[in-house]
Amino acid sequence: MRKSLLIAPFLFLIVVSPTAISQVENAEAVSDTSEAATDSTLTAETSEGATEVLESEVEQDATTEEQESRTLSGIEFDGFVVDRTISKIGRDFYDLFYSQWEAPKGAKGYSLIISEKVMPRFGTQIIIEIDDQKIFEQFVQPRYDIIEQMAQYGVYYAYMHLVQTEQLKDDLEDQDMQGTGIY
Repeated sequence: MRKSLLIAPFLFLIVVSPTAISQVENAEAVSDTSEAATDSTLTAETSEGATEVLESEVEQDATTEEQESRTLSGIEFDGFVVDRTISKIGRDFYDLFYSQWEAPKGAKGYSLIISEKVMPRFGTQIIIEIDDQKIFEQFVQPRYDIIEQMAQYGVYYAYMHLVQTEQLKDDLEDQDMQGTGIY
């Protein structure tokens, strides 16, 4: 929780953390205990201590924000599973798929999208895409046992696609595939 602090000699408002406020209060308490100091030197010491504390707090906040911005820019997401279904059949499929879904080890940075096309006489057509490539497209009837079975198939196809993609990446990075191709 942050509080506002108003310092009289400077007449400006700064938002600081509670630790800075307690440090200013401690600086005021220390300066109040010295009875030999006059009122003018007491005010000067307090304002100097307060400005030092505030300057150090502002510097700490700036370095913390820089560290957070560097950390946030380096985040890589392991994978997204996006629901773009519009009917109850599609939502049931997505729920069953997601409850069974576990990404293979090493699969990073993929986006898996589950969408559907509603076909009033035939049920619905479920489409699973990984990185904008269709890997599963199947008509699903509005029976729950069939939706469960199709969700299992969808999980299998998505899992195998990611495994094969990672294996292909590893094969292409293998030492046999590196170089110019000239003997």
